Amino acid sequence: MNYRTKKKLIHNFGKYGLYGLSRLLTRKYPRVLMYHRFSANGVGDGLPVKAFEAQMKLVANNFNPITLDHLCECRKKSANLPDNPVIITVDDGYQDFYDLAYPILKRYSIPATIYITVNFIEQKIWLWPDKVTYVLKQINEPVLHTAFIDKIDTCDTVNKDSREVAWNYIIGKCISMAPDARDSYIHELASAAGVSMPEFPPEDYAGMTWLQVRELSDNGIDIGAHTCNHPILSKIPDDQLIDEIDGCKRRIEANIGRNVNNFCYPNGRRDDYNSSIKEMIIASGYETAATSFYDKDGCNDLFELRRHGVGNDMYHFQRVINGIEYLGTWL
Repeated sequence: MNYRTKKKLIHNFGKYGLYGLSRLLTRKYPRVLMYHRFSANGVGDGLPVKAFEAQMKLVANNFNPITLDHLCECRKKSANLPDNPVIITVDDGYQDFYDLAYPILKRYSIPATIYITVNFIEQKIWLWPDKVTYVLKQINEPVLHTAFIDKIDTCDTVNKDSREVAWNYIIGKCISMAPDARDSYIHELASAAGVSMPEFPPEDYAGMTWLQVRELSDNGIDIGAHTCNHPILSKIPDDQLIDEIDGCKRRIEANIGRNVNNFCYPNGRRDDYNSSIKEMIIASGYETAATSFYDKDGCNDLFELRRHGVGNDMYHFQRVINGIEYLGTWL
C-alpha cells in the first residue's frame, strides 16, 4: 500500500468515528509514549502544559495507564495486560517536568517513568543540544558567517525558521562525533559567535534536584537511568560505557533508595547502540531499555522498546493513542 493511500485510510479512521474499532483491534498493544520538555502557556520549546493535560485526560478516561514494571511482570508470567495499556515515559530530568507535568500526572493518577541524566541532576553538566540552542538564541546580528555551518553560507539565526535549519544541521554534525570532539566543536562555535557559555545551565535549561527526584520516587513516579553524561553510547569506549550504564544505575539507587530497573538510550536511534551495549545493559540488572523511534516491533524486545514521540498535535496523538499508528506499520 502506498503512502498516500495509507495516510487517507488512517485519516478516515478518525473522520468516520472508527477510533473505537482501532482500540478494539489493538487492545493488547502497549502504547509507550515519549516526552521530553514542557512549557507554561506555550512559552518555550516544550509541550504546552494545556496540551499535555488534554492528552492525560484522554488517557485517564479511555485507556489503562500502566508502569514499565507491570509490563515486565506480565511478560515474565505470560499474563495478559489490561486492555489498551499506555505507558508514559519522559527523558532527561528537566525542572519543567517537576513543575508542570508531575502535578497533572498526580491529578489523573497516571504513573510514569522519568529517565534522568545523573550529572545533569547534579548540575555538573548541561545537555549538549541545549548548548547549541543557547548559542543560536544569543546571536543578535541577523547573519552569522561561520565555517561551522559549512553547508550554509549564511546563517540568519535571528529568523526562527533559519535558526531551526542551523540547529538541525549542527545537531546532526554533533551526533556523528565522539563526546570530546563534540564538546570542542560546540565551544568553538560559541567562540566564533561571540557567545559566552555559562558554566551551569540557565534556568530555561535546568534539571531537577535530587530532593525533587526523591519526592517523585516516593509518589508513584518510576526513576529510570539515562546515563551520567548523556553521550551517544556507540561513540564511547567500553570503560566509559561501564560508568554510563552500570555506574549511572548505582548512583541513582544510592540517592533514591530503590532499584532502578529501566534504562533509556541517549538519542536512541538505531545507530546509537549495538548488541554489545544491549548486553551490558542486561548484565547491569536493568529489565528494559527504551529507544526513541517507532516501528512495528513495538514492545517485542524489552531491551529495544519502541516509543511513540508525541507533541502538540492532537490529531497525531489520537492516531498514536488509539492504535492507528501501530496498525499503519502493518499496512
